[in-house]
Amino acid sequence: MPGAMAPDVLLTAEPSGKRVPISAYLGKKPVVLNAWASWCPPCREETPQLVSMYRAYGTKVQFLGVNLTSLDSVPAAETFIRRYHIPYPVLFDTQGDFDRAYSVIAEPMTYIINQQGRVVSIHVGALSGSALRAVMEQALASR
Repeated sequence: MPGAMAPDVLLTAEPSGKRVPISAYLGKKPVVLNAWASWCPPCREETPQLVSMYRAYGTKVQFLGVNLTSLDSVPAAETFIRRYHIPYPVLFDTQGDFDRAYSVIAEPMTYIINQQGRVVSIHVGALSGSALRAVMEQALASR
């Protein structure tokens, strides 16, 4: 998948229920797309680091969370978002379309997408603070 165009799937924006394409977040700046589930211990470990990276890089990089809601639930995901004070957009994969299109094999997974909408890299599992800094630099270099 690296080098390929990022699949454009429709996801749900809660609480409005509006369906939003991933492409709505592509094209302006590099994207760090993180797929997670509320019950996932590595996701709980990684999320504070992502929030910290958003605060440091959020003006240069678009952060986007995708809750794997077909394996989770909207109420549990919303509780997770509040608990970790996630400031960036989170969309909900209620139908499993993201899971299939992005070949999610573990939680969490992080995808770096350049401004042209191509997947630059895929990271399986939780990323440490230093690994996330390296990912941010990679995202910035992918412009």
